Amino acid sequence: MKNDLSKIQSILLTLKSMISKNQNIIKSISSNFNEYLQQEESYAYIHGCVYYYYIKQDKNSLKIPEIFYEQAKNFYDEWFSQEKSIKYRNNIIYSPFDETLLDYLHLLAQKIDPNMRLKKENSSLKQRLNNYSYPHENFIISLRSFCHYLRNKYLLNIEGFLNIIFPEKMDVKNSTIVRRILNQNFPIDYFNMSQIIKGFICNILNGPKQSQYGYAQALGLCWVCIASSSLKTLTKPSLLHEITLNKLLKEKNENPTFGFNEFYSDEYNHQIILPSFFGEENCIISELIYKFLLELGALSNKYIFSYSFDALSRILKSVIKKTEMTISKEAISFSTFIIQPHDVVGYRSKLKK
Repeated sequence: MKNDLSKIQSILLTLKSMISKNQNIIKSISSNFNEYLQQEESYAYIHGCVYYYYIKQDKNSLKIPEIFYEQAKNFYDEWFSQEKSIKYRNNIIYSPFDETLLDYLHLLAQKIDPNMRLKKENSSLKQRLNNYSYPHENFIISLRSFCHYLRNKYLLNIEGFLNIIFPEKMDVKNSTIVRRILNQNFPIDYFNMSQIIKGFICNILNGPKQSQYGYAQALGLCWVCIASSSLKTLTKPSLLHEITLNKLLKEKNENPTFGFNEFYSDEYNHQIILPSFFGEENCIISELIYKFLLELGALSNKYIFSYSFDALSRILKSVIKKTEMTISKEAISFSTFIIQPHDVVGYRSKLKK
């Protein structure tokens, strides 16, 4: 076999064994815990750990990229010279000489929503705000053009602070900026998410040998997406797909609070450095998922995922198609795993047509 998956399969068998033992312990206490049993089993598969609630994330201090403190006029002039439509160029507030890009973006946001407070009070900005009165529709189109230019030219993969003010997918309704949510970003419940994880594990352990490695990679990306959801940050699956093996970290915990038992140990901190729209962020993961990703990386050398993102997306679709679920299988992708699952089993917000 080209890729020896024996270690990966052993890790998954260990997870199944730990979950089964924990279920037996709960059953020995009471036989009336059916809903609780389902929840505990599901979250254990989702987080790769029976004591998943002990995996706590440190609060990352997000640093605003230096580019946001540069003069906005430089970006404005460059965009103005390249935007072909005069109609769009002439319907955006002109940038003064001394404004930073961050202040300028807040100024544009207040043009849409007059109730939005500026990052810092500035009487000259307020005066300029009152002096501009452009057709609303054209202003929004022009604003989209300017933000699109910033994203593609200067903020590739670090557009988080721009997205907080002006989401890439946004609408403007009643003088309010509204983030447009794509169907695949609507969360699913914990039970159905775990069903997909279990579907992957079944295929890795019992599926066709030539397909097991692909299933393992797709499961790994699902777990990485789930890890990113615990950070509550802005990122995208295609960015997470590019993670390299050296982003996995194992550090001795100087002050363990839990200790060690059959199901959990905090003797070491297992982390993965995730790329986000705010830069790289450290994320705590379970020991089992750490070992799983480590073995995946060992098989593909530098990158954890050697299959293309499109190939892994097709594998995810094939597993979802064969998985028994209590919700519609429509519009479930890796993006769905970036959103934390909710607790109402069988419910999903109505998808937009």
